[in-house]
Amino acid sequence: MNFAIGNFPNWEPTLLVNCNGAQLGLNANSGTLQSLDEGLIVGLAASCNTVDLGGDVIAYGAFSGAIPRFLESGFITFGHQWDRPPIGMPLAAIESRKGLIVLAKLHQIEEASAVKQIVKDRLTAGLTVGLSIGYSAPINQAIGFRSGEELLRQWGRLGVKGEPDEASLRQWDRPCRLIQQVEALYEASIVSVPMNPKAHLLARIHSPQLAIEASSIRQIGI
Repeated sequence: MNFAIGNFPNWEPTLLVNCNGAQLGLNANSGTLQSLDEGLIVGLAASCNTVDLGGDVIAYGAFSGAIPRFLESGFITFGHQWDRPPIGMPLAAIESRKGLIVLAKLHQIEEASAVKQIVKDRLTAGLTVGLSIGYSAPINQAIGFRSGEELLRQWGRLGVKGEPDEASLRQWDRPCRLIQQVEALYEASIVSVPMNPKAHLLARIHSPQLAIEASSIRQIGI
């Protein structure tokens, strides 16, 4: 699958699956954002090891068990409107050290067309497009802390993969919780204000081709 991603940090992919459960790679071409006309979008739907505006820190690796079901029955929404028809469907997902990256296709319905135009206008103007997720976690896999500093002090003994986002955690002086496992990932949503400020659309897909090369996974700049 060829798509333009622009210049983003090198993120190490650990899991990329499509709707059939096969491990995949992506052949990415860096450069400017391309046409959204095919209705394909890709974005960082959730950031790992950083605290969001609700005090949740999703650990790197927490999504691994939830991705296959998400690709079977998950959906894409606008503004987490579950009472409205979905505006799209997930095609592939990858969990990198930076977070959950979702590739999706927007449906050919009026609501999705309106959202596509909003996305196109904002990206063309150089603005961000926020993303968010709807998920659930088992109670015994959500550990509470009195502050981000307390979580940082215990990070090493918790066995969390990857490095914590120390800046965000040190600034968080309220209770927070570490999500070690996502039980169910229901949806990814295009939103105006993401719960996680780092979650946003990364690129617009350029090519409608769905040929995917597993050998090219390390060529991705995500």
